[in-house]
Amino acid sequence: MKCPNPACGAAVPLVRQTWLCKKSKKYVALKVIPNHETKQVEFEVVEAATEKELGFVEFLANKYTCYQEAPQQRVPDLNKGQIWMSDDFNDPLPDEFWLGKGII
Repeated sequence: MKCPNPACGAAVPLVRQTWLCKKSKKYVALKVIPNHETKQVEFEVVEAATEKELGFVEFLANKYTCYQEAPQQRVPDLNKGQIWMSDDFNDPLPDEFWLGKGII
């Protein structure tokens, strides 16, 4: 699913759990690695003798942290009078536009 922050739009996987094996002295899991450039995540298989060695507590604390700033709130009338719109803006477009014929 997409990150709810409109400035981000990163792909966030819906993963219920990442454990592959959780036994005494053998812990194997998928580690989710965010790629901030591509706005996607990568998975790495990690293994350790203890759960603590995997660092999941730190990961879970930062799991849903979005690194993009949320857009600022809209300020009504901020640019009032600075925008011009054609008088025929709401008129129907000519058939030439829809059929791709001629210059409009």
